[in-house]
Amino acid sequence: MTASDIQMVVLVVLTNFVLLVLPCLLAPPIARWLEAIAGRVAFRPWGGHPDGRALAGEGVPQLDLAGVVVEPGIGVGPLRFGARPGAAKAALGPPLDWNAWGDGNLNDSLVYDGVRLVFDRCGAEPLPRSRLCGAEVRRADAVLLGRPLAEWDEGELAAELARLGFRPRVAESGYAEFAFPYLAAWFEAGRLARVEVAE
Repeated sequence: MTASDIQMVVLVVLTNFVLLVLPCLLAPPIARWLEAIAGRVAFRPWGGHPDGRALAGEGVPQLDLAGVVVEPGIGVGPLRFGARPGAAKAALGPPLDWNAWGDGNLNDSLVYDGVRLVFDRCGAEPLPRSRLCGAEVRRADAVLLGRPLAEWDEGELAAELARLGFRPRVAESGYAEFAFPYLAAWFEAGRLARVEVAE
């Protein structure tokens, strides 16, 4: 056998390995990874956007946060409570610097445009294995119980939450807090300005 014959045999073996064997070896761990992500992130239309996706810097898919749906006890937008920080970044793209929120050091949070995602464990940022346990939304166009935040007044929201079985814990002018599931609401000029939910 000549050197070129040996090179040809090696090339054929490597090509067959890459095309036939390697995909079989990688398929199970990739399938488990995709299944784990699918269990934590449910991509679905929201706020009247049939797709909701837009490209944001370096080709990272990012959802437009206009009309983000806030679901007490469940999650925010495409994210469910229990999601990992990696799933949040995959769904929403790279977060803003926490200084953009204006509330001091938020090492436990990922901050987006008018949405702060809170995780249960952190170091300098949420730890990779931490879980989404709460969220605060400061967007007038965010949707809570089928209506944009800015359309709720104090009395209407309290009555609707009571009708749905939320238990009031704190009720004072400009602020209300409910349990099971947890929801806190801040009002400005009688209108809902921001809401915080948790699992």
